Amino acid sequence: MSALLISWLLHPALDIASFLLCLAAVAAGAALAGARAGLLVTVLSILAIDFFFLAPQRTLSVMLVTDALALVLFGAVSILVSWLMESIHEQRRRAEHQALEAAGIASLLERQLGSIEQEITDRRRLAELDQPATTPPHREPRRN
Repeated sequence: MSALLISWLLHPALDIASFLLCLAAVAAGAALAGARAGLLVTVLSILAIDFFFLAPQRTLSVMLVTDALALVLFGAVSILVSWLMESIHEQRRRAEHQALEAAGIASLLERQLGSIEQEITDRRRLAELDQPATTPPHREPRRN
């Protein structure tokens, strides 16, 4: 809505190019809620641009071929932006899933390493107990 309001306020100064601010709304919708939201904002933006900015105003009809091409171009760019935002969302979800898997594997490996270290310590202690004492036997001092 704010993109439409800004476009409406700037429309006399920027003419037909003012509706490109709606692209920011498409990007925001897709970034926050995914591709479906971006596509919904795209459709609503095209209808609003046609209704409020293109001649004849307050109707949903397009008189000029250039206006129709501008709407098609806006729609195509908006769809691309929505798709790219969804792709970013998917990559983020995949990265988060892989990070969780890596953390789980790291935790498992740490537990296994701790278990191995404990077993090594236990075996060393057993080996020390099984070995005969290495101190020299006790000898009585010589008497002269």
